[in-house]
Amino acid sequence: MPVKNFDTLLADLKNEQILNQMGPGLALLKPGDWKGLVKWGAHFGYVFTLQDVSAYFSQNPKIFTMLSKNSFLAGWSSDSLSNSLKTG
Repeated sequence: MPVKNFDTLLADLKNEQILNQMGPGLALLKPGDWKGLVKWGAHFGYVFTLQDVSAYFSQNPKIFTMLSKNSFLAGWSSDSLSNSLKTG
């Protein structure tokens, strides 16, 4: 069975049925709670670390620009991710 990693999570969330199942829990996370995102993913069987998330966003920096334009999602920023990485 293949490992469900961060890339798999992002792909899966494009599926409306999966998004409807998982989305409510995701919406409850405090914006910028990257550690909570890792735990939330693990609850659904996804295995990834803060470093995996950071690597993804480093390769796709425009995502932070898109997130910053939405007041509800603005807390999911490169600064909050960097702070989460520093505090382990």
